[in-house]
Amino acid sequence: LSFADILRLTGKVTVQQMLHRDSFKQRMKNQAEIAVSEFIYPLMQGYDSVVVQADVELGGTDQTFNNFMGRQLQEKDGQEKQVVMVLPLLVGLDGCEKMSKSKSNYVGVTDEPNEMFGKLMSIPDTLMPDYFRLLTDLSKQRISSLLDVERTHPREAKDVLAQAIIETFYDRQEANAASREFRSRFSDHQLPSDIETKLIGDEIVGVIALLRKVGFATSNSEARRLIVQGSVTFDDQKITNPNMSVQVKGQPVLKVGKRRVCKVSVAE
Repeated sequence: LSFADILRLTGKVTVQQMLHRDSFKQRMKNQAEIAVSEFIYPLMQGYDSVVVQADVELGGTDQTFNNFMGRQLQEKDGQEKQVVMVLPLLVGLDGCEKMSKSKSNYVGVTDEPNEMFGKLMSIPDTLMPDYFRLLTDLSKQRISSLLDVERTHPREAKDVLAQAIIETFYDRQEANAASREFRSRFSDHQLPSDIETKLIGDEIVGVIALLRKVGFATSNSEARRLIVQGSVTFDDQKITNPNMSVQVKGQPVLKVGKRRVCKVSVAE
């Protein structure tokens, strides 16, 4: 589109129509700024439907306004308006915001079974109904039974949930193995059977540098945040001082949170 084309496109929608969007309406009420570019975005997404002459557009509930913009622009172009199908968003592991890699509250479809299982076991209990409904093909009766705390302990229900999801991407054998590994590691307080040994170059090393060397943090700021929030233990000692250095003797165990663990050794 030329700039003239874009100007003609903007003439097909009024500011009042744009302000019907809930997020815009709320920000106007709170006297928060709205950039002009934010009005342009729904127009450009809606115009996609015009160009491809879409019959159906599928999106999350957060895209409802943009999807209906496509219908409006199609009508003005003389096309039949597309059918809009919106689906509920999956809330992430934090229990607050939608699952997103940028928010680090996600389960990756390429995560290893043990990693996937550990993440799913960490979700708040309040998310289980949606996760069962959106991510498994278990029957309504089975789900109802699992969510009934009088019949099933929430931890056991979450175990079933995690196994069902892992089976989608791997198989039942891998799902069962991940469940056993999780129980062994967290219920029996054992180290994972496949624990790695990470080699570093110095016997005495700063904790921030150590986290980066073993791959548990990608930046100094991330390492510092993990230490300050109390997520790091070294040789069974919790580390809360980001300026601290540790001495590597033998093969001490380094843990970050519940799921990241390794032994540390000095390379000869």
